[in-house]
Amino acid sequence: MEIKIVTALSQADWDVLTDNNPHAFPEEGHQMQWQQSQWHIVAYDDHQLPIANIGFVGVNVQIEEQEYHINGIGGVVVKPEYRGQHLPMTLFEKLHQSELALSISQTFALFCPFRLESYYQQAGYQTLKAPVSFMQEEGMTTSEHFAFMQFGEALPAKPVKIFSLPW
Repeated sequence: MEIKIVTALSQADWDVLTDNNPHAFPEEGHQMQWQQSQWHIVAYDDHQLPIANIGFVGVNVQIEEQEYHINGIGGVVVKPEYRGQHLPMTLFEKLHQSELALSISQTFALFCPFRLESYYQQAGYQTLKAPVSFMQEEGMTTSEHFAFMQFGEALPAKPVKIFSLPW
């Protein structure tokens, strides 16, 4: 297995990762609009085919009057036949140590369905216990299906506004 940071994931590689399944992500997010990842931490098999991915993007969030630039984590995908091998934990470790990611911010944040909070806690993420609003087609909104979790340099536990799509 080889792990690389890439600036783009081809459609062919994405199709291999998701097995051409448009519902590779949790159903809670199917009705939401999501921001595309700018970079990817990708695990490749011996044939250089992608088997796992974590995407990330630098985003700004506002808490009260203070703006914070953070690493938004999204696109956590593992091919079904490679699940149970702790690949996301390996990719998270690589991400958290990446010079590229750390040059963006010491804070990493993700949205996950509430039912997956304990899984991401295993990677060191903690739920921010504050309301989080973000952009969607109809304007600023919140989600009753997702937790906002963080790792690294902690954000204040106060209402968060994200003036972009979630990631």
